Amino acid sequence: MSIGSDIVNYMYQDSDDHLWFSTLGGGVNRYVPEVDGFKRYVPIPNDPSSIAGNDGSAIVEDRNGVLWIGVGGLNRYDRRRDSFTRYVSVPDDPTTLGSNDITFLHEDRYGTFWVGTTHGLHVFDRARGTFTRYQHDPADPRSLGNSSVTSFVDDDSVMWIGTMGSGVNRLDKRTMEFSKYRHDPHDPSSLGNDNVSELVRDKNGRLWIGTWDRAGLNMFNPRRQGPPPFFTDTPGIPTMNGPSRLISARSGLTRK
Repeated sequence: MSIGSDIVNYMYQDSDDHLWFSTLGGGVNRYVPEVDGFKRYVPIPNDPSSIAGNDGSAIVEDRNGVLWIGVGGLNRYDRRRDSFTRYVSVPDDPTTLGSNDITFLHEDRYGTFWVGTTHGLHVFDRARGTFTRYQHDPADPRSLGNSSVTSFVDDDSVMWIGTMGSGVNRLDKRTMEFSKYRHDPHDPSSLGNDNVSELVRDKNGRLWIGTWDRAGLNMFNPRRQGPPPFFTDTPGIPTMNGPSRLISARSGLTRK
């Protein structure tokens, strides 16, 4: 069987060396080398053990070897049964996902499992199957600046969050409070645009920020004292009017 869609959103290799491909509209696909083809996982009507959606995003394997897939919600893959357990948004239930549109999945060094969505950042309790939501609260200046989160960089006790509409948010994991770094039209050294598509940290600890609307590539050093200077239109990397993937490598920074 061929791959389910020509548009691949995410690729992942698990600890069994299986290659997984999240697609747009074609479900999640696993490459089967024995037949040089793909096994396709798509929603099956009236089968809650099938995967929850067709438009895949993030995939991650946790420290216990469990594979988690973001598509139509969060899906836990059972290797033995070749089936899934779904965790999806339920209206009026704050212990579920705020949105089924997942943007990233991450387990940090402390074992905390983070789920980014278009409607909030979540901490997932895998034992209970419940989520703690962190969303924008207009009455709380220490809350997430915008609930639509796009990307992250984990920096031990701090997590940097890219958002749509509120720039870069710094989360202190000890207090679970957010501070914001946003565009200021009167400050040329501020973030170029509040719509952030991608974050990556290089080997020197500098944070590189991809933005929308031709605002360029931005960089600052989180460990530098004082206000963080952002640099726009970094030489050598062209701007784009849309999101892209930044990759940190030994040879430098490139755009995917």
